[in-house]
Amino acid sequence: MGSQGAQLEEALSRQAQEAGIALLGPNCLGLINTDPALSMNASFARSMAQPGNIAFISQSGALCTSILDYARANLIGFSKFISFGNKSDVDELDLLQYLAGDPQTEVILMYIEELSEGQRFIHLARQITAEQGQHNKPILAIKTGRTPEGASAAASHTGSLAGTDEVYDTIMSQAGVLRVDTVQELFGYAVAFASQPMPKGARVAIVTNAGGPGIMTTDACVRQGLQLARFGEETRARMAASLPPEASLKNPIDLIGDARSERYAAALQAVLEDEDTDSALVILTPQTMTDIEEVARVVARFSQRRVKPVLASFMGGLDVAAGVEILRQGGVPHYPFPEEGARVLRAMWQYSQWRERPRTEERIFSVDRARANSLLSGALGQGRRQLSESEALEVLEAYGFPVPRRGLARSRGEVEAVCAAVGFPVVMKIASPDILHKTDVGGVAVLEELESDFQSHGGVGVHFRPIEPTDEPLLQELFYRSSEKTIYLRFFSHLKAMPHRRAQQFVAIDYQRHLALVGMVPEGERQVIIAVGRYHLDPATNWADCAFMVRDDWQDKGVGSYLVGRLIEIARHRGIEGMSADVLVENTRMMHVFHLCAPGPIQSRFEEGAYHISFALEPGQSPTS
Repeated sequence: MGSQGAQLEEALSRQAQEAGIALLGPNCLGLINTDPALSMNASFARSMAQPGNIAFISQSGALCTSILDYARANLIGFSKFISFGNKSDVDELDLLQYLAGDPQTEVILMYIEELSEGQRFIHLARQITAEQGQHNKPILAIKTGRTPEGASAAASHTGSLAGTDEVYDTIMSQAGVLRVDTVQELFGYAVAFASQPMPKGARVAIVTNAGGPGIMTTDACVRQGLQLARFGEETRARMAASLPPEASLKNPIDLIGDARSERYAAALQAVLEDEDTDSALVILTPQTMTDIEEVARVVARFSQRRVKPVLASFMGGLDVAAGVEILRQGGVPHYPFPEEGARVLRAMWQYSQWRERPRTEERIFSVDRARANSLLSGALGQGRRQLSESEALEVLEAYGFPVPRRGLARSRGEVEAVCAAVGFPVVMKIASPDILHKTDVGGVAVLEELESDFQSHGGVGVHFRPIEPTDEPLLQELFYRSSEKTIYLRFFSHLKAMPHRRAQQFVAIDYQRHLALVGMVPEGERQVIIAVGRYHLDPATNWADCAFMVRDDWQDKGVGSYLVGRLIEIARHRGIEGMSADVLVENTRMMHVFHLCAPGPIQSRFEEGAYHISFALEPGQSPTS
């Protein structure tokens, strides 16, 4: 524990390396190898794991004991079961490399709190999951520390340096690793991946003895992005010969309540031989006439053919327990409710798509690694866990990313020189190692070149400035205080609300290609937005799309004309060649504003109830659209 424990761990690791010994742990449970030639239990586990084709590696030792107990109760076997703890020597990459060539392992499960080397993990995992032809193996992973609190707990548990969760999502996606959220999901997926072939498509056949669960399963499959298989005439004819007239031959196939095992066998035989079926999900509800155990044997028989994946959901508890046991003994993935089965089929199809994806050429870019390493090492040497914004931009530059022009002004007197070097418009941000989130302390401001004041026709002053991320609540308030007609004329639809994600898109601007101005007026002791206008530049044409909106009680006061005029003035100053807009036929006010503000003639094209207008910002230019 603490610094003394870290020193002891380092010393142990050094001695193992000097002796040429691979060290597992410390702070781990150990390892179990169920290969009959070895049958080794070098762990603190109370009992041996059952043999199987699933390998499990975990950074947590205590979790392993619980999982072993869970696996025994659910007849889940393992090829290898390894806890690697603090990984002072052997880490998850070494274990993945070993399991990739292990003939007893067909599926790899991981519990990790952090990855040692993200880039190496991606390359290695891609080789395992998809690049080894017929020998590829699925990797399913739980990555904990998704929340800040969880990351903090991981750090104290195994000393893990948990990174941003979105980064891990990206790493897993690029590596072809399927990330799950719970241990139950992990093993629910694993038993299907370990016992069934991968589906060649997303088309699912549902076989059930009850209409309600069939509908439930249909909804679950569609929500997961799967499709209902459409059976051909021959398939329906084969089922019609064996099923009663009242049975439904459409998907889902309803064998009706008195269905016995013969009907299940006839339906499964027909749909699994249909070329338009990729997988089957078998549903059973315990009814008086149902021979549950015989149905289970039928499902197991078809599942063991491994032609197409067959999953089952025997819904219930005590009444179906014997049948569920037969399914498990027969290697049929079983789920208490069909929604989980649909999720598993979606994961299998997702992995199948990854495995069969078109291969793309790996491009190598020239980067300045020395510069990036110097910046990162310098920050770590100072005991910092974050880079400053300027340092982060330098790292991006070292890797060839385009970044904004910038400069650091250490005093008021240096501001003018930095602005002249960077060019307008200028966004000013506070630079302090003690302040990461600048907007929280008012540490971001746009120079007043883009700000202006206007005296409305009613004599009230309106202040115009660029929109800011913190304006989202005020923007939503503008939306709610505008009439349905104004909303419709601006957005071309009868929106009832402005969702958070859409509002974020409005306030997140880069001040270059995308600029938005808001008109602010005082109401009581606060400022509110009464108008918003924006343009979005297409760099390929150097033309900008423009739109604006004014609150109903501020219309016909010159606000809209001034706002559009300011946008045009700024765009011309920046060298933008022209503007375009889409205006509904009935929006005569907006059309009047554009005619009033455009510096030259307006080109107009009528399309589906709206005019697409465009005008050049400088004489002699021609519209591009």
